Amino acid sequence: MRKSISMAIALSGLTLLFACDERDTYTSYSSTEKNGIASGSISLSNDSVSLEISYSGDIQLNEEGTAVKTISPEGFLKYKKNNKKFSAVSDKQGNITYELSDAGNSPEGDAARNTFIADALREMVVYGFNAKNRLPALYKKGGSAAVLREAAAARTDELRSSYLEFLLKIDSLQQSDLTLIAQMVAGKINGDVEKVKLLQLFRTGYMSDIQTANAALSIAESIHSGLEKTKALELILAQPIMTDEVVRALKINNTISGDLGKMDVLYFLAKKEHQPSEHWIALINATGQLSSELERAKVLEQIATKLPADEPTVKEAFRKVAGTITSPMIAEKVMGAVK
Repeated sequence: MRKSISMAIALSGLTLLFACDERDTYTSYSSTEKNGIASGSISLSNDSVSLEISYSGDIQLNEEGTAVKTISPEGFLKYKKNNKKFSAVSDKQGNITYELSDAGNSPEGDAARNTFIADALREMVVYGFNAKNRLPALYKKGGSAAVLREAAAARTDELRSSYLEFLLKIDSLQQSDLTLIAQMVAGKINGDVEKVKLLQLFRTGYMSDIQTANAALSIAESIHSGLEKTKALELILAQPIMTDEVVRALKINNTISGDLGKMDVLYFLAKKEHQPSEHWIALINATGQLSSELERAKVLEQIATKLPADEPTVKEAFRKVAGTITSPMIAEKVMGAVK
């Protein structure tokens, strides 16, 4: 999976974003607003492509994102990709003048010009131009499916994340949409921090569906950082999910390096109230996989404070794992913690 590094800076209304991925593609974004007029630029470069986009003013595209509808007076939109150039400049009355060229040659005829403009605008859109303005209209016309298609076509984590964030803030999402969003986060978002940020938007009850819960667990599974994986698992385990998903979450937790890295999620689950006996048994068995007896004992002691008194199968699982502790003093302390 592609890894990416990005840095964002915001100063006095100016936002800058710089990103580099392992294929040596450098992308930068800047945007600012002065006297109510927005302007900005997007640039990208690697061994084969040099892309520059700049704009100023209120620019409206058609619903398909293939033609310019209006540009506010004295605004402009400019695009350059290798030898292709496109500019649309508005005069004081809002009349737009276009300039198009490909290696110095202008396309001839309306059809060729319209195709040239449409291709240029599509390229701009997948890198984030006009995304904020297009999203509400896009959703209104095509629903979640249209926004998900745009997210899949987007070329950067930041843009994909903004589309998915837009959807996750909608109250009336279908459960099938939530599953698709979770699958896209797992498969299309590269940054670990961005994945966790999107998981935070899954509201209570969203994981009650098995498919959505498993897609969310795939997000946690795809995260490389132990710290971010822990955050993701805790967000998922905070929701009401089924036993099989709890077991899978604990297996994912077991892939985190070192006992200390695993213990946060075990502690988190141990403090959760009103869990079914199957969840307690899964947690106790996962605790038994810790290599350090001392760390195992610490988690068991925490489990003991919440252990249901009337569940003999849970207590039997607890005694079995406690019995793996060879130090008599530590084992006695653990068993003494059981009410």
